[in-house]
Amino acid sequence: MIIVDGEVLEDDYIPPDIPCREIQKKELAFCLKRLKNGRKPLDCLCYGKPGTGKTLLVKHVLNQLKEKTRVQTFYVNCWEKRTLAEILDDLLVQAGIPVASSSCTAKYSRLKKMVKSPIIIALDEADKLKFRELNDTLYLLKTLNKVTLILISNSRRYILNLDPRVESRLNFHLIHFPPYSQEELITILRHRVVDCKALYPGACDNKVLELIAKLANGDARVALQTLKNAAQIAEDLGRGKITIEDLVKARKKLEEVKKRYRLKALGEHYELIYEIIKENNGITSRELFLKYKEECFERGLNPKSYRSLNNYIQQLIKMSYIKAKRINVKGSVRKFFV
Repeated sequence: MIIVDGEVLEDDYIPPDIPCREIQKKELAFCLKRLKNGRKPLDCLCYGKPGTGKTLLVKHVLNQLKEKTRVQTFYVNCWEKRTLAEILDDLLVQAGIPVASSSCTAKYSRLKKMVKSPIIIALDEADKLKFRELNDTLYLLKTLNKVTLILISNSRRYILNLDPRVESRLNFHLIHFPPYSQEELITILRHRVVDCKALYPGACDNKVLELIAKLANGDARVALQTLKNAAQIAEDLGRGKITIEDLVKARKKLEEVKKRYRLKALGEHYELIYEIIKENNGITSRELFLKYKEECFERGLNPKSYRSLNNYIQQLIKMSYIKAKRINVKGSVRKFFV
């Protein structure tokens, strides 16, 4: 046996301690301490590349506040909640307030009436909101009494390019999350393996951790997933310890892991197009567009134009995620493959 608790190696697992992000934790705590002491709060923008611990640290700090203070905390994933109405509904649910079909103004009024101050609202993947939705959301939320906003984003440029009416209400403290070094990734992996007891003692040596850290290229999510894959492969083969051979096999899955995260960063329409082609290898351009519109309807998405779809396809081809082959019919009909 190798794996004690595979959940510990998932990127959404929140450990009791967050190694290698002490500076960022101090900065975040400084901003939030002002709110607890009744002073004017500092809104935070946590920014950096994917896999650098932004979401993990914010969730960790929010959990600590829930346990130790009376400050109300909220967390919204803007990847899933893309409009002001959806964000307000999510906040109402978290506040224990029944959600009803009504205008954003009515939703906001119920939230403001029921929620006690001070409060902290974390908006993850904030850069995935359309520019107008972002401005409207920030403008409205800042009118809540004693609210602190924590925005989590891959880029600071998009967030800081706000309308003047919104910018005047915000007081962002920038917290940068640089990519992890190889040494830091080794520390994180060892922490999950030993301190959080993901694997049995002796199941993984330093050489394996060092190689995983090198392959992950600064992304903790990739490092953790690679270790989990290698551990599963070794366990399935009846080993008591992860070998380099197991890691080589796990590396083949690594590219798929990286691809999944890159597609997520591009946006849900890219993800959807890729999924359709992967599940329907050899699909024609006409069939792809029809299937794309059907899936958008099923998922509650607004389908893009045929021209935009072609632009997405060209980008996926350029990234070598899909391949295209022209077929011998009139027009510009192509077949697509993964």
